[in-house]
Amino acid sequence: MWGTERWARIGMGTWAGGLISTFLLVVVAARVAAKRIPRLAAKTALVSVIATALAGALFAWQFPRGVEGVQTDRGVWLFGAGAVLGAIAALLALRMRDVAKSAPAQ
Repeated sequence: MWGTERWARIGMGTWAGGLISTFLLVVVAARVAAKRIPRLAAKTALVSVIATALAGALFAWQFPRGVEGVQTDRGVWLFGAGAVLGAIAALLALRMRDVAKSAPAQ
């Protein structure tokens, strides 16, 4: 093994956090599609995305250097873009207004 045990644990935490964040953002999307305001799910997704981004940054920072043939590639940039887009989606869901209250009475 060419990385430390701590680095491997951080990698597993990043992986698990990504799965949890993805699930929570799907829940947010489902609530928005059902014309509901997903406040709790969006807050939870935002916290999950931030925590996962921090773990991912630590994972990339502690990436072992000097091992021949091993390097970080575009996955680091895609992970960062996904974290930013996930945070934006959660923030937009939190800023939603209640559609039922703002619709004119018929």
